[in-house]
Amino acid sequence: MSLTRRQLLERLAGLGALAALPPTLAACGDEDAPGDGLPTYTWDGPLGPEGAFEHGVASGDPLADAVILWTRVSSDDPSADVDVFLEIARDPAFADRLAAATYTTGPDTGFCLKVDATDLSAGTTYYYRFSALGRTSPVGRTRTLPDGAVDRVRVGVCSCSNYAAGYFHTYHYLAQRHDLDLVLHLGDYLYEYGDDTYGDIRPCEPPTEILTLADYRLRYSQYRRDPDLAEAHRQFPWITVWDDHEFTNDPLPNGTGAENHTEGVEGVWADRVAVAIQAYDEWLPTRVRDPAILWRVFDLGDLVRLPVVDIKYPLVHDLGEAVPSMLGADQHAWLDDAIAHTTQPWLVLAQAQSFTDAVRQDGTTSVAAWGRHPTSRRRVLDAAANAQIPNVVVLTGDTHQSRAIDYTEDPWGTYDPATGAGAEAVEFHTGAISSPGGPGDTAALANWFWADGFSKMYLVLDVTRDRLQADWFGYPEFAKWVPTRPEGGESWLKGYTTASGANHLVEATAPAEPPADVPAPAP
Repeated sequence: MSLTRRQLLERLAGLGALAALPPTLAACGDEDAPGDGLPTYTWDGPLGPEGAFEHGVASGDPLADAVILWTRVSSDDPSADVDVFLEIARDPAFADRLAAATYTTGPDTGFCLKVDATDLSAGTTYYYRFSALGRTSPVGRTRTLPDGAVDRVRVGVCSCSNYAAGYFHTYHYLAQRHDLDLVLHLGDYLYEYGDDTYGDIRPCEPPTEILTLADYRLRYSQYRRDPDLAEAHRQFPWITVWDDHEFTNDPLPNGTGAENHTEGVEGVWADRVAVAIQAYDEWLPTRVRDPAILWRVFDLGDLVRLPVVDIKYPLVHDLGEAVPSMLGADQHAWLDDAIAHTTQPWLVLAQAQSFTDAVRQDGTTSVAAWGRHPTSRRRVLDAAANAQIPNVVVLTGDTHQSRAIDYTEDPWGTYDPATGAGAEAVEFHTGAISSPGGPGDTAALANWFWADGFSKMYLVLDVTRDRLQADWFGYPEFAKWVPTRPEGGESWLKGYTTASGANHLVEATAPAEPPADVPAPAP
């Protein structure tokens, strides 16, 4: 059964996923509150469960003046709404509170709460916490995007976190990098399989493949109780985009189903898409007007423009397009406009799957996901060239490998791997948090400088006016199989730089030096 976007919105509306965000956070007075004139939290009823905030806190989709703040309340009464008190401060001790207000969550959103905190200052770190049922959440730390002139930004990049395939030590190490401005997750935030299907290290909740809204909610709940993932969410604002496993493996074009979905056996595909989107909208701190449309753009001051694109959009929806494309007509038009209006020197495209084909000297080619739609890929590069953007960077998840690549359409002809002449962009794959990897042979690929699929890792992107450096940090694959962290911790695995205007990678001799002044982590 095909699913048009209109039909999807009707289904989501019926499930309550289109409920508006709570009111904009604002300071409000309370004549009984001391000091700052803001209300304080009081509770005179029976205490809620000790694990009322067992899923922690999170923030996401930061702007220069706003950020989404998230939590979930675990209540003893699954049918009653819950009042939740939110505080934002300029310091981790909450001695300098900025705002406080009460919101309501309940069964319609699975007791998840998303608040759009606005009227904030650009490039500023804030701390926040929630209270409900007499309990208080862990403190979270978030940060708004910079505005105007910016000298440097640092972004963590990750993907492919399979709970069943291993422990999330990678998230633990990522959470310790308190100098990051934000974290990008490029898809496969969770996996839909049941026990012993794609990993047997940890049991899944539910133990079967997830198909219904209750199933998807339960799987997100399990992931978010993982302490390492919870800590990474607590310390940074995240920007996320889905790949396929947030739905199910390999959706087919035009909303016709998926490789891992048998119509009538695993339910109606259109229903499964709708509940998968609703659960994602509930559990991830995204700012979207339409939960089915996840593409959006972020500006990191005058240094980086960051479009986030959804390559699954033409697959899970019936767009009615006779000629398939990588993004669909509406998203392509949006991206054309975002690129055309880019004034920053660095255009960084965040998305889920491979951009560059593997073209070997013997003439054999492994076609990338974008390579299956070469006119779509060409359209992106031509738009950047027409806008005279000097630096094009593609960030990729999905492959379970870390890769460093110069993008060129003629790697064995006009392209020169020594100078980068003939290259139009650079591409970085982030590797996997825990999903299984494989060998990364680059010997016969002129424009592929490095690949590693046997380490679990994340990527740190360090951007200045003069250069961009990508550094991979991680540890051996086997270390994810046990709950204790690897002996010796993580290591710097590799780094590559591209000078401004070069669109060409050069191997780094050391990781980029972190900034000296780092905001205090959430305690």
